[in-house]
Amino acid sequence: MKLVAIIYALSWLILLILYICSLFGKNKTTSNTYAPKNNLTSNTDAPWYIYAIMIGFAPITVLLIPYILWDSWKEDREIKRKRKEEELREKEEQDRREQALNRLEKSKQDQPGSISNEYVDIAQALNQAVREKSYDSIQTIMDKIVTPEYSKLIVQECDECGSDIGDISKLAIRFKSGQIEYDVFDRLRFEDSCSGAWQAYLLHQLWHSLPLFWHADYFRRDYLFSKDDFASVKHWADDDAFPDLSNMDLTPTVIKTGDFYSISACYWSEFEGLIREYVELRFDDGKLTEFVNFKEDTLYKYKCEIYF
Repeated sequence: MKLVAIIYALSWLILLILYICSLFGKNKTTSNTYAPKNNLTSNTDAPWYIYAIMIGFAPITVLLIPYILWDSWKEDREIKRKRKEEELREKEEQDRREQALNRLEKSKQDQPGSISNEYVDIAQALNQAVREKSYDSIQTIMDKIVTPEYSKLIVQECDECGSDIGDISKLAIRFKSGQIEYDVFDRLRFEDSCSGAWQAYLLHQLWHSLPLFWHADYFRRDYLFSKDDFASVKHWADDDAFPDLSNMDLTPTVIKTGDFYSISACYWSEFEGLIREYVELRFDDGKLTEFVNFKEDTLYKYKCEIYF
């Protein structure tokens, strides 16, 4: 409505200026003692196009008002539609998280969770490869993952020369032809087992551990699978003030309930502290089709005083 009022006011302001100009011209001509008094072509009257514009502009302005009102109504309706879709999506996500939590609570009564030293060894080997930037070994370590034929899983490190305020490193699939695809989970296939789910989880969260640039460092995580992993955590603040967390239980868990896998593991964040996260995932013919973070427990709260 404000836009309508502005356009309407401007239109009539233009008409008013034109009218005043015509009056000024008329008065100036009338004051001229040598001006002919009975000449039909004299300047005592405003030019014909002044009145044509005045008559023409008013209807056009009026005709524009319904369109502006309709356009404003359409825009409001689109905003409401998007807001409703967002609310529906948030409700669906909340329901999905609650379902995952309920499945986990029920499954705990029947099974403690499948975990072995092999799971920890794979996770630590992956962490070591990332620290050493030995990205070529990732595909060898993750033995429950199948890449498309004539392709290779690679890492493209973050761009530190871009104009943006930060960047993340990305997993990608490079084909023999040179083509590169970044939607890796659309192309990768996993073994439908607890071990396959564990490796899918590790790969999905790997971007937190890969090189990050500038503001993206807020998302950096050091995943911890045993007390030995504390030694590899690099603290940005004073190390002397850092607490001893070696007695914390960092044991990851993997539980299968029907078609779903519930996984929990711990990570350290300089902006959150020690966190145990819970996710639920599902495969469809080996493809990772669902991945839901449904719970986080803060085991030790911490926040460094560094800002980007």
